[in-house]
Amino acid sequence: MRKPLSTPALLIAMLGVSLLAACSSPQPGSTSAPADPTSAAETRTPSEPRSTTSTASAEQSPAVQVEQDEALAALLGHLIVGEVPQVSLISSADTAADCGSESSGCYVPAKNSLFVSADLKAFQRPELLAHEYLHYVWERDGLADDKELADALAEDAADEEGLAALVPPWQKDYIRADGSVEPTELFSYSCTGMRPEQQSLPVATACADYLNIGELPVNQDLTVRSLTTEIARLRQEAGVPALEDNPYAAAASEARAELFTASSQVPLDEYPESVTRHLDEGCAPASYAARLVRPYELAELTRDTDALLKGALLAGSTKGLGIAVKEFDYIDATKLFGDRTLRVNATLVVTTVCT
Repeated sequence: MRKPLSTPALLIAMLGVSLLAACSSPQPGSTSAPADPTSAAETRTPSEPRSTTSTASAEQSPAVQVEQDEALAALLGHLIVGEVPQVSLISSADTAADCGSESSGCYVPAKNSLFVSADLKAFQRPELLAHEYLHYVWERDGLADDKELADALAEDAADEEGLAALVPPWQKDYIRADGSVEPTELFSYSCTGMRPEQQSLPVATACADYLNIGELPVNQDLTVRSLTTEIARLRQEAGVPALEDNPYAAAASEARAELFTASSQVPLDEYPESVTRHLDEGCAPASYAARLVRPYELAELTRDTDALLKGALLAGSTKGLGIAVKEFDYIDATKLFGDRTLRVNATLVVTTVCT
């Protein structure tokens, strides 16, 4: 760790990597998503109340018991085109048992059920719920027989910095005998992890037939203003003074963000002069957090960043704040953050606080 050349400063490199949920097929009749490791700042989401109905529909004969978690049903209603179907939506406390694998979610056709882990983060929940819903409609609507869609998915899957980078390489269950990825996985990953302009037209059209695309985290934006506004709100809620927008902290965050490129990044415990000179000039001592995320609920994002900064973001003693946001269509930061790091449509957020 290299300190500023003049004013002493404590520069603490901390990181939080939020991961896209994934799917696999551990057993016949189910499609599931393996549990992802989470950063130290991540918190658990308690299970929501459930409501149970019994119904018969064109999709189900004879009548079957349908159990729908109220929060999941409400979220799915925002995410999809049309009405929430008569399929069980279960916030699972034990996805290993429900999905038959170590997973964070799954669709089990034999049970007419979507299982979603109760422990998912805010950004993971809509992605994974939509992902598993797409497995459901893939089966329900016979999308495997749509040759134009299948050909377009195969074409998109050839992009090593696009759809191919979304599919987790450690999920061997996705791979068919010919070496290609299961089309249902390609469809779910593309619709939830790619923007329409990044997809072949048949894929983008099919995704829009089923999902309200603008509701997905991949199509949301994070701005410095939205983040600083949320930090100010949480500090007011905590009864501590508003933080000064410190131009030196902001410049240090920008300089740190510039050390991230699509193919290389300077280790977080190294402090080039491009960063430290700003801290020397007006933000020392200081701490920073670097995160690769999908945009998601601002209060949770802020609290997670505060945890990474050991409470400095919402502390009354903190003197200044500077944030940088940088968008990547593709980034390979696996050497820095690990092999389950977001690589496609990731948002880098660097938060520097003057302590």
